[in-house]
Amino acid sequence: MPPKLKRGPPYDDDPGCKYIVIEDPWPGDATGKDRKERFTNLVCAWVRFMLNKQHEVECIYTVNTRNEVIVQLPQDVDIVPILGAHPWRNILTAGNARDANRVSYVFAYDYRNKGEPSKHNWQEIYPTVTGDPPAHLRFPVKFPYPHVSWATPRGKNCADISLPLPPMRQPTPVPDTSLFAPYQHPSQLTAGTVNNAEARRGTEPHTEQRSQSQGPPPTQASKIDPYEEDDHAVHSLRQSSTADVQPSIKTESHNAPIKQEQVLYGPSKTFRSAIEELQQARRMHAQGLSHPPIDHSATNESVNTKREDIPSTPSDSFVAAFNAIRRGHSSENTEG
Repeated sequence: MPPKLKRGPPYDDDPGCKYIVIEDPWPGDATGKDRKERFTNLVCAWVRFMLNKQHEVECIYTVNTRNEVIVQLPQDVDIVPILGAHPWRNILTAGNARDANRVSYVFAYDYRNKGEPSKHNWQEIYPTVTGDPPAHLRFPVKFPYPHVSWATPRGKNCADISLPLPPMRQPTPVPDTSLFAPYQHPSQLTAGTVNNAEARRGTEPHTEQRSQSQGPPPTQASKIDPYEEDDHAVHSLRQSSTADVQPSIKTESHNAPIKQEQVLYGPSKTFRSAIEELQQARRMHAQGLSHPPIDHSATNESVNTKREDIPSTPSDSFVAAFNAIRRGHSSENTEG
């Protein structure tokens, strides 16, 4: 038994082409059986201009009971840019005045639910010419083709065979203006208050000139207008830059008191005498000479001694001098 052929939707097969639906197609001067060769060639040339003259129309489908036409295009055509509303006043360079408000709508054909048009009573009509129309015809369609505006098939005659525009062609949302409040003249501003405000405004220039001549006002507790504050700051900077500023130099006092330093502890007279006697004894021992003793009472000056090498074994004179020094220190400590 042969397989049963599917005759109803959905039609999931690949038609090998693309279809678009045009409601109220230009030139709009023929319907039903009156759509002959001339009408077909004009519609095909119009669609070619929509596609920037890059693709040719394969054929169109028409039916006597509908005003719409279905246009068959090659499969590689991008139909998204041409979907939407085509006002005739925007796309034509010339036309009849009664057609000024006419609009053609282009949508994608609902092939999945409607199937191939030729199998549903749509008549195929093929164009007899391709390319640009001859110059003597004065083809009125604009090129480059104008931008197409958004449209929806809802409420149109072609809604049952058309698809809505894809998301990428959705319209820009209209901003919400419900919270917008128009400006209203304040009711408290009567004629008298307006006149008083204008009178005060007339006296402001004189007040401003007087304040500028007197310099910036002193700081007050009340709030200052930012513009007036800026003017005062600029005025102060200008005055400070032009004034001859004398530097303040601190002078030193000539009769400043001098702090006396603390006198350090020095050796006593007895200690110095003992050192001198020790040095003399060492020299006598080294030279073998005898010298008279030094008068210790007459010695009041400080003695600068020269450091010499100490013999390995102290002599008797050194021992006697050392003992004398020790006795002298002991006696001073006792007296003190």
